[in-house]
Amino acid sequence: DFHCFAKNCFELGTMNELEWNLYQEWFSWLVSKHVVIPTGFIYLQATPQVCLDRLHMRNRKEEVNVPLNYLELLHKKHEDWLVKKESVAQCVKNVPVLILDRNKDWDSDPLEKDRLITKVASFFNVDFIPSTLHEKKSSSLSL
Repeated sequence: DFHCFAKNCFELGTMNELEWNLYQEWFSWLVSKHVVIPTGFIYLQATPQVCLDRLHMRNRKEEVNVPLNYLELLHKKHEDWLVKKESVAQCVKNVPVLILDRNKDWDSDPLEKDRLITKVASFFNVDFIPSTLHEKKSSSLSL
């Protein structure tokens, strides 16, 4: 929230300078006192246009009026934070980031889904048997 949504609100003027300063103070206090540093971030990276297309497909009433330029601003904030590591809190500057290309649709492509899950499992050093391999093993056992 801090690096993307709240910062964006301040830059767009929906949060004034006093609110932004208070937000930053509370964020710093909260992080220093109550937050466990994560072992990694998983960034589901997609273009703003793909995100907009998915908003339209979901057809949620609260997302109907989200404009493309807002998604472009948020995309830039995520890129600055997770890829470029610009203006990042020192405590998370060295936290590894797994970037997953989410422009492809995994709902209609089980191999893509398995590929992404395998990357996540590898990122956290966990074994994963892709469902497509599992299905092949199961079907060969039933013969």
